[in-house]
Amino acid sequence: MTLENIYYIGQTIAVLAILGTLIALIYQLRQSNKVARKTAVQIQIDGLLAMTRTIYETPGLADILLRGNKGLEHLKEAERLRYITFCVSSFRIWEGLYAQYVDGRIDPELWAAHINELRAQRNFDGAKQVWAFRGPSFSKNFQAFMATLETQSYEGTMHDIKPSA
Repeated sequence: MTLENIYYIGQTIAVLAILGTLIALIYQLRQSNKVARKTAVQIQIDGLLAMTRTIYETPGLADILLRGNKGLEHLKEAERLRYITFCVSSFRIWEGLYAQYVDGRIDPELWAAHINELRAQRNFDGAKQVWAFRGPSFSKNFQAFMATLETQSYEGTMHDIKPSA
């Protein structure tokens, strides 16, 4: 074996080592992206859960929400502020989830299940009133998406379950 052959074998081994390293880096990058996507989605879902938890942990909030859902005119001034803040916060979380769905970070089946909750929330008169004057403060894409919800029929609300007699 000549010195030149040994040189070519060494070069081949070096190229294979570089390719192996690149493949390992690509794999790690993909895994990192998956974790980042799952984390981003989980943060948004945790936001929805925190809002739900706020309802039962905050005395009086459930009553404000129930009356506010019937329309803002059913609330006193301070209650109206709490209701509007709650709705806007909820819409912000939904806007974040929608952006992640558009980016392909949320499974379409999971999104379809979650979107029913937004449809139910959007079905309340109070939420419609809040959206009418606060909607323009959201992204154009989310505004267009919310407009499509208005054209889709949804029967019922989040509070349809009645106690059995």
